[in-house]
Amino acid sequence: NHSSDKDLLTSETTSSESETTTTSGIHNGTDKITIAFAGDILLADNLYASYQANGVAGFLSETVSNQLKNADLTFINQEFPFSNRGTPEPNKEYTYCVAPERVQVFLDMGVDVVSISNNHILDYGQDALVDTFSVLENAGIDYVGAGSDLDRAKQLIIKEVNGKKIGFLAASRVVPSES
Repeated sequence: NHSSDKDLLTSETTSSESETTTTSGIHNGTDKITIAFAGDILLADNLYASYQANGVAGFLSETVSNQLKNADLTFINQEFPFSNRGTPEPNKEYTYCVAPERVQVFLDMGVDVVSISNNHILDYGQDALVDTFSVLENAGIDYVGAGSDLDRAKQLIIKEVNGKKIGFLAASRVVPSES
């Protein structure tokens, strides 16, 4: 909800063969807010090896990297838990879990908020989910779409930029298995 009828929301999508980023801007006179949105992110071993060798430039183009880092807010979908605990969900073809130290990649990308409401956040069980909360909190990255209880899971995260409040929510139908 903008405070002025003169506010405009604009959107620009940048794509290459392997990456797409959408940046949106809210303009009201001289104030400009840029929000970068990226889809599913998995910090897989091959990506992390490229990161270790060359930083963010090892896996993102300079254009996309700059858009993410220079945005007032950057929001992504984290498609895995951060943990060293848990076991893969049985009978699930693809399961993901990433070592907690890899959260530095998100910091170097300029990530401010992540959605953890997706079909892979429980791949390694509830202990890995709880670890994810701690890893993100310790890194100063806000998260939406899951939590230690229902109130936290449905919590609206509000960021204020240039006097404007921007809210983030996420939801999913994924529920823990009976095991």
